[in-house]
Amino acid sequence: MSSQFPFFVVGCPRSGTTFLQVLLNRHPHAWVPPELKLFFLYHGCPRWVRRKTLRRIESDCSVAFPADMLRGDRRVDEIYAYLHRLYPSHGIDRNRVSTTDVGHAPQQQCLLGDKTPEYSYRLDWIDEVFPDSRWIFVVRDPRDVALSLTGVPWLRTSVRGAALLWDRTQRRLLDAAERWPRRICWVRFERLVTRPEQELADALTFLGLSADESILSTLQRPSVHDASCFPERERAWKQTALNPPDLARVSAWRRNRAAIAEPVERVCGQTMDRIGYDRVATNGGGCSVTDLIAANASLARSLIGLPPAVWCSEMAYRLRDGRGIFNRSALLNRSVSQACSS
Repeated sequence: MSSQFPFFVVGCPRSGTTFLQVLLNRHPHAWVPPELKLFFLYHGCPRWVRRKTLRRIESDCSVAFPADMLRGDRRVDEIYAYLHRLYPSHGIDRNRVSTTDVGHAPQQQCLLGDKTPEYSYRLDWIDEVFPDSRWIFVVRDPRDVALSLTGVPWLRTSVRGAALLWDRTQRRLLDAAERWPRRICWVRFERLVTRPEQELADALTFLGLSADESILSTLQRPSVHDASCFPERERAWKQTALNPPDLARVSAWRRNRAAIAEPVERVCGQTMDRIGYDRVATNGGGCSVTDLIAANASLARSLIGLPPAVWCSEMAYRLRDGRGIFNRSALLNRSVSQACSS
């Protein structure tokens, strides 16, 4: 893959995308900064949203954009190109990088990655701008995802609501895999924890990065750059991504099986079958009307208090794609997953 194209890591929130981000960021020829959200809160959005996004990126990534770029009228690919030039290698002291460092860094190029779960609903826009980019889809057992989502501070939802979010995100990713099969690499969280060498080797090979034994060993050791993968305000729910792989995070739902398995499998059992996760509570049938109403009601409660920029982003996306602003079902499907660390 050409170094001029960024690669993208997406998946349902709490699926292990941050954990993979930390591992990939340890590679000497890859940089995966805090979530940029450029295809969510920049591309296609009003200028005031763009400006706010660029100021947040400056703070989160410890960079300094030129004044003309901060006006918010530059194309999204120009923003990525600027960031790529700014961090061509890990040899730069990231705490002291500024615009004066561009063009004076080591010659060894690296890949720029963007880990943003909200892109699960913006893949068509990414394809328009970067038709040769590559995408890594991270998937995790929905029962563990639901258990984790009910404990984060930015999403007030029930187990059913979390299961519905996982189901609709995975359906999006499965549809994308049918449209662009050669541009996608699947990473399963359970394998990333239990046998990281093989899962990382496959992902690195897919990206065109070195995957020899010394590199794989490096990726599994803590790095001084690990804490730079997300800002301090997100540490409360992302801190575990900095720790070594914990086998207890795999099938953690079994410790509370009665409260997790049945409601989750009733909502997203069919999608679990497609991906290859075995059910333990139900063996057939789909989501009942009662389950669907309860799950949607739970997600609807999560929409309360969304930042105005999120609503502007969703309306801009729907207007541009001709999907209609007032399709409440589709709005619900996207907006909840897109609000998570905004």
